[in-house]
Parts: sequence; structure tokens; C-alpha cells
Amino acid sequence: MSDTIAALQQRPLDDYADKPERYRNQHGDDWIDDCARTMTPEEFRGAMKFTLGKYIRRAGKKDEIRQEIRKIADYAQRWLEYESGRVQRKELRDE
Repeated sequence: MSDTIAALQQRPLDDYADKPERYRNQHGDDWIDDCARTMTPEEFRGAMKFTLGKYIRRAGKKDEIRQEIRKIADYAQRWLEYESGRVQRKELRDE
């Protein structure tokens, strides 16, 4: 797992384009991008706790367990980037 975490830590912030189009807006941003920009820190932390909890609770029940773990690692890494100041809060873009 440490190799996975190391790979995620080396991943550029804009390297989330592998997500299906249905998860992104016209700017290429997904729900987490929008939340990180527009929510208060407390709101964002709550959203991330909920999302991580959802994936942990259902691990192996919806998708293959390794795929679910990759999702958990992705969300955890993005939260870490936010907490590390690598994600800047901005005004909401016009949709």
C-alpha cells in the first residue's frame, strides 16, 4: 500500500481527468474540486469524512475491493492536499 500512497503523492493536482465525464462540469472539475473551492473548511472536512466513510462501509460490496481501496486512497489524498494548502479556495466559477 505504501507504493500506492507514494504514487498518489506524486500525482499532479490536475490528474483527476480519468474520472468519467458524468462526474465533471464544463471546466473539468468534479464534486470535490467544487467543494474544496466553495465550502468552509469545516464543511469540506465533513463532506470528506462522509465520503470516505461511505466507501469504507461498502468496501467490496459494490465494486471489486481493490477498486474501492483505490477510491478511498484517492479521496484521502485529495483531502490531504487540501489540508496541506495545495488546493486554493476560489470563488465558484459560473456554471
